[in-house]
Amino acid sequence: MQIYENGGRTNRKPSCSYCRNPDHRAKDCPQAPLDWAYWQQRQIPPHEPAQHWWKQPRYWGEWYTKCEAVIIKQKEWAAKQAQPKTARKAKARKCGFCGSLDHNRRACPTMRQFIADCYKANENWRRAAYKTLVEDHGIYVGAAIKVKESRHYGSGKPVPQVALVTDVNFDKLNLLCARSGYDGFNQLLEVTVNVNGHSTGLQFYNRGWRDTTPTTAQERSFTACFARQGYHSLDYVSSISNNSTPLDPSWITDYRDAFDWLAKKRSLEQLTEMGITDLVETWKERGEV
Repeated sequence: MQIYENGGRTNRKPSCSYCRNPDHRAKDCPQAPLDWAYWQQRQIPPHEPAQHWWKQPRYWGEWYTKCEAVIIKQKEWAAKQAQPKTARKAKARKCGFCGSLDHNRRACPTMRQFIADCYKANENWRRAAYKTLVEDHGIYVGAAIKVKESRHYGSGKPVPQVALVTDVNFDKLNLLCARSGYDGFNQLLEVTVNVNGHSTGLQFYNRGWRDTTPTTAQERSFTACFARQGYHSLDYVSSISNNSTPLDPSWITDYRDAFDWLAKKRSLEQLTEMGITDLVETWKERGEV
């Protein structure tokens, strides 16, 4: 899952909401007070903010409003820091995963069961993904396949070409490939091919954002395992040769650490809201697609 591969971070690096400097946050921004001093004199700040469009007169109002909001936030933060600290009442400890008052997360039987279910679901998903990619469609490093340019209006009928598969991100493929969404948890299928000396990504179904229902057998087989894919200039057509060397059997049972991490970082309630528990329930009893 992407967030696990990124060390628990989303794709966007945190930064100051005012000047976009990654070394501090808005409550500590040294640029805002400097700009605010100019605004108080009814002058346009001469400094160069990260949002370069603010220099244009039509955005001066937005610049002023943003600067004022940051100054208010900084004053509120300073006032809060100046207040004497009060002793906080001890809260009853509870399990961070299931919420029970009888144990902590480390001893949570519900979490242990969830992790075991994740392992089983991921194994079932990987078996189905392997069948779809390698056995049914011949997608593995070194395979020869037919591809065609993605259809564009006015481009005419695309002509199939021969491509060589040069990379497949097998090591990162996991159960959350079957989950749609853009919150940083899902993993995309990434297949790179070489056509006439040029490397590019490959897609296996080509639908606009309005089209949500698979219409062909190939689309149904891929969308059952891969809810999302990147958008690329080449479409998969068919396999030419399928003499694949099977992946090591350990591939089916690998990638467990990510689910251990997931159970430690999110509660059962959060995982349910995200639809991950339903996904696990669906795949833990499921075999090949």
